[in-house]
Amino acid sequence: TAVGLGYGLGVSPFGWPGFVGRYVKGVSGDDSVLGFSPNILKVAIAAVAVFGVGYAWGLDHKQDLTGSYDIGAEVSRHFAQPVLDVQVHPGAAVWGNPDAAITIVEWADFQCPACRESAFHLRPALFEYRDDVKLVFMNYPLDSGINPYMRDQLHGQAGNAARAGVCAQEYGDFWEYHDDLFRNQAVLAPTLYTRLADERGWEPRPFAECMISDETEQRILSDIEMAKTAGVGGTPSIYIQGRKVALWRNTEFIWEILDRELANAD
Repeated sequence: TAVGLGYGLGVSPFGWPGFVGRYVKGVSGDDSVLGFSPNILKVAIAAVAVFGVGYAWGLDHKQDLTGSYDIGAEVSRHFAQPVLDVQVHPGAAVWGNPDAAITIVEWADFQCPACRESAFHLRPALFEYRDDVKLVFMNYPLDSGINPYMRDQLHGQAGNAARAGVCAQEYGDFWEYHDDLFRNQAVLAPTLYTRLADERGWEPRPFAECMISDETEQRILSDIEMAKTAGVGGTPSIYIQGRKVALWRNTEFIWEILDRELANAD
């Protein structure tokens, strides 16, 4: 798929327009703007490989993405779940309307591939509802260095990335920083966190001090404890009004849930 090719070249769906412009410059001789040589044959081979993988991936995700589920039955199954008392940190990042009656909570891990997918799918899916919902981001790094519920190490940079996200929120730019972390998921490292901070004009020392502070760590640990209370075991875990969303990739499914929740809220 085109999305799969973009991710294969390190470009999110939101980055295609800029990438195309840089590629044209690269073919014209200025390949410094790309970070790789724009050899047509090499890119064609990469495209074939990525599209092949994308096709196989697409078969596995067809029902999620195309709506080939019986949406009505799945929505009924969703609302048959008991409503959980999902707690969120009062300082958690919010997208949408902070005063909305409908709350969506996502626990995510910056090193989790499915969370990267969710990062660039969920907000576009919610865009038409942005005045009616608040999306709350919560951390659940699958990193044994900070998550006491991880017996084995899975995502060794997830804890540090979560710290960087918390600090980015302190500087008032969480969502853009969040997107940049996911765009650069393959190269998560302390140098990336400081580079992204530097690009925003943030002083390096205070940002570094924020990342290693007890307050930042306690904030993440609080998110983790709230996740366990809600029954989170993996990422992404998404809840709408206290019910876990199984088919979060399916936009129609999300819309149907929101329409019913909004009708119930009236």
